[in-house]
Amino acid sequence: MKTFFTFIALASLILTSCKSETPPSVEVEKEEVRNFLSYWTNFINSRSLEKFDEFWIESNEASLIVPEQKNAVTSYENILNYYSEKISEFDSLEYNIWEPIIWISPTKSEAQVIFSAKKKIIFKNGFIVDFAPIRSSALLLKFGGEWKLLNLHESTQAR
Repeated sequence: MKTFFTFIALASLILTSCKSETPPSVEVEKEEVRNFLSYWTNFINSRSLEKFDEFWIESNEASLIVPEQKNAVTSYENILNYYSEKISEFDSLEYNIWEPIIWISPTKSEAQVIFSAKKKIIFKNGFIVDFAPIRSSALLLKFGGEWKLLNLHESTQAR
């Protein structure tokens, strides 16, 4: 019996000493994504491109579909150019999102997000466009500990 308890104690000691660092829980990852979305919202409302590279993955696979654009915008460069062109046309922009639904992959390197949003654009010529509700889906990837957009798709109900 003494040998059995010695074996259990030794096995427990070996298992706990070899244990690798515990990966962050899914809830921690979801909170990081919520923070990213909040930061993204503030970035869009600022109408500045100063930190654009903090939000989008620099890839030809990146894509953006928005209601005010007829075709998808693909590649990091084209998305940056699209935002640069559009922001210069806006007098103001109000963008808000509501309670995202977030799914984190088992590897904790991919997040799929679905959320509702509202976008109000006032153009420099005084024209106002108000999109609400916008149904949005996004694919985020985590590189170097940071979440970034790979795909963003916004759609509205046809009227």
